[in-house]
Amino acid sequence: MEAGSKSVDEFLRHAITYALYEIRDTDSLPEKNQIADQVRRMILVDEGAPSLQVMPDIGMVEVLDPDPQKTAIQTKRLKEITAILPQGDAKRGRKLFHNVAKSLCLTCHVMKEQGVKYGPDLTGIGSIRSEQDLLESILYPSSSIARYYERVLVKTKEGESGGLILRDTQNQMVLSNSPGVEIIVPIKEIKSAKYSNVSLMPEVFDNLFKPQEIADLVVYLTTEKLSTDLDPDDNKKSDQEVIPPHIPVDLPGLHAYAQKSIAAGDEIEFRVSSSVPYTMSIVELGKNPENRDEDPVLKTFRVEKPQSQPIHPGSYVHIAKGLPTNRRLSQLTMECWIRPFNLNGWQGLITQHDYPKRSGVGLFLQNGRIEFLTGSGGEFDPASIHQTPPGLIKAHQWHHVVGTWDGKSKRIYIDGKIVAEFPFIGVVRPGQTPLRIGAYGSEGLASNFYNGDVAMGVLYGRALDGEGIKGRYTDRGLTIPKNKNLLACWSFSEERGEIVTDSVSGVHEGRIINRGTWMIGGPSFDAAKIDRHDNKYDPVKDADRGHGLRLAEDELYNARWKVNHKFQLPEETKSGVYAGRFDFDLKGKSKRYHATFIVRRAESKPKAPLLVLVSSSTWLAYNSTPFPTTHGPGLIQMGTGGLGNSHPSAPRYSCYSDHFNGQPTYKIGMKVPWPAAGPNRTYIGGGYSHLLRGERFLRLWLDKHGYEYDVITDRDLDSNPELLNGYKAVCINGHSEYW
Repeated sequence: MEAGSKSVDEFLRHAITYALYEIRDTDSLPEKNQIADQVRRMILVDEGAPSLQVMPDIGMVEVLDPDPQKTAIQTKRLKEITAILPQGDAKRGRKLFHNVAKSLCLTCHVMKEQGVKYGPDLTGIGSIRSEQDLLESILYPSSSIARYYERVLVKTKEGESGGLILRDTQNQMVLSNSPGVEIIVPIKEIKSAKYSNVSLMPEVFDNLFKPQEIADLVVYLTTEKLSTDLDPDDNKKSDQEVIPPHIPVDLPGLHAYAQKSIAAGDEIEFRVSSSVPYTMSIVELGKNPENRDEDPVLKTFRVEKPQSQPIHPGSYVHIAKGLPTNRRLSQLTMECWIRPFNLNGWQGLITQHDYPKRSGVGLFLQNGRIEFLTGSGGEFDPASIHQTPPGLIKAHQWHHVVGTWDGKSKRIYIDGKIVAEFPFIGVVRPGQTPLRIGAYGSEGLASNFYNGDVAMGVLYGRALDGEGIKGRYTDRGLTIPKNKNLLACWSFSEERGEIVTDSVSGVHEGRIINRGTWMIGGPSFDAAKIDRHDNKYDPVKDADRGHGLRLAEDELYNARWKVNHKFQLPEETKSGVYAGRFDFDLKGKSKRYHATFIVRRAESKPKAPLLVLVSSSTWLAYNSTPFPTTHGPGLIQMGTGGLGNSHPSAPRYSCYSDHFNGQPTYKIGMKVPWPAAGPNRTYIGGGYSHLLRGERFLRLWLDKHGYEYDVITDRDLDSNPELLNGYKAVCINGHSEYW
């Protein structure tokens, strides 16, 4: 039984498993052996063990040629109602929808907290269905039946039953042909099963409602949008202030940030994470560049009971509505393209899995191998995960990865070729956890983030055959598959924003957590063929460019910390450079930390003759370690790599430093600390002042010679170029990366 070792050829293991299955001598099989456990499971299925009744394949309904006369009548009616949709009233439609006695909508559907959970949940329906789709589904429900809400026709020796699959148990399929009704069908008695092309929703509403009422109802449903706010307290947040549960990184020491720029008269807010007591003073950087103790103090806070606030780095795609967990799968294919930057560790590719209690399905990259999980949705079982031999996945190269399960065997394909095959018979069910692309769950938290590029993720309810997979590989991720068994598809064609659309139904829409990086091209794109100075190349017009999304385990652009201190700046506050100065002791040594910010002229005050533009983009460009180890109150050298990092999992990247795993940096966060903007930074052996410290001497000279001036940041000017109007001159010193 040493063949159970992962070092043995996968095809040999497959052959040995089937040989032992044919011998059927379970008494001689050892305990706690992967091959032996699989053989026992296969024999138990043959013997009709209730815990392992195999779910029958549900065939697709036979597609009949449409009746031309019926189609013409329906098309005419749809055009008639479409013509009056502009007169539809959402308020009237809402009232009609919630009138259960008349519309019947809430007797089968849920809208937010109201209704009966039987048909599709209509919460947010306006975000995933067009006006025309909604109209057609009301008048002619069978024209487009929502996935997972198809009527299933089941034949047994007792006859035929039909309804939605509510759920399945160890040995039963539970159907329902109307709300509150359950039809229990023993799985072992099912002779055949197929989907029906007739919806359970009756085709009666054209007679039940007046045309204007139908228009009102459609318009109302289009206003019901999905919320992207994940705040459990239902507070409106933006800029990803709230994210799904995510593995935290707890930081030692003290770290802080405030608004990077604020107008005099407004309220400055400081967000602080500290493991030690501290004194915070809001100061204006004073006349002596060598002594921060002389800086004028506006306000002082003393904190004896500090609060540590974690960070949550790591980008991935969160898909709140995963595959249904109330029914097991009879077959499955998981497909995606990957270009990894690092092969080490466990990295989720496409998963609906939370280790260890909600073990579902997934593709993973693990130390250079592809792993394919077909769990039961419950406790993790090592026998449900299988892997390829090592050495097949290369860093910085695109690979087409596919895992299939046909109910009896699992196969893993890489770049169109089968590389591993395993016998597997058992209950396969998605875990009760979100779908994720680029991560998987661990005890309820998103974790084990993928480092690399991903393209064209697809889920199918059937096992693709070798020819089909070869065709998908040849396509190079350019085409959304046309397959009646599609469950979900993410083509990543958006190229901007935080939403990743499900091209199949819209139900499995994803949200990018911690942003990721767009516009990198897909597996079909050969960047070497494009000259870097070719100004005629238009990526939008390049049909072979494809689409992809880059992810990284250390991405973070918003620390999402709560506000600890607030201070109302007087309107008379002079425009210039200020800071929150934190003094504290750490391990018996005095430490000092500056959270720098710019104070702009109050809107109510007249402009000075001169405007000084600080190179805040340069300060951000050098901000390689937003969460560094703290240092003493004196000068400190800082190069392009930043200061020492306070935690090995804290972000460490900038415009001059790649991500942990080599992904180039294309953007920098504004809602994280920027210690690179501290007033005591020097460069190259401490030989000269750097960044903010280097720029201070211009303002000190202007002060010495009596010049009046206002100060703004690069971001201020970028947001409002008209700020320049009214100034006699603008002073710029720095290389604002690089303009």
